[in-house]
Amino acid sequence: MVREPVRSNVPTSNWTVTRTVDHFSKLRGFDPRMIRRLIVVESGANRKAVSSKGAQGLMQLTPQSVAELKRLSLIPKQFDPFDRYQNIQAGTALLQHYRDTVLPRMSFQYRGKSFSYNQLPKTIQAQILLASYNRGPNHLPVHAERFSGFSYHKKVFGTG
Repeated sequence: MVREPVRSNVPTSNWTVTRTVDHFSKLRGFDPRMIRRLIVVESGANRKAVSSKGAQGLMQLTPQSVAELKRLSLIPKQFDPFDRYQNIQAGTALLQHYRDTVLPRMSFQYRGKSFSYNQLPKTIQAQILLASYNRGPNHLPVHAERFSGFSYHKKVFGTG
């Protein structure tokens, strides 16, 4: 897993959301367009957004996700969910953690056969990754065919 050095005092006040998304997308191997769309779907691009479930900031990170990222030393201990740089750093770290560590340990049914996450078509992998971000990896159906129907994916991928 590629890790950005954990820094709590990075002078990033002049970093735009676009620059920050581009930086962390490149660092973690994501299409920046997907991350930008995810931010719009999650928070309406409002860095001060707070959901009814307590998710905060641009990428709507839950307190549980933040605690897990701190435990894994993927974000600074002094984390500000409303700081755009730190929030995007954490959101992309969470996506990368799911993609590279959590999801490859899981099996999914696809077209009547069992597959590991990495054996699935890339489009299905992307849908599963977004579902894990939105719902948590412990709340995923085992049948990969069901992911394409989630309205969440349609919003992020622009098909709904």
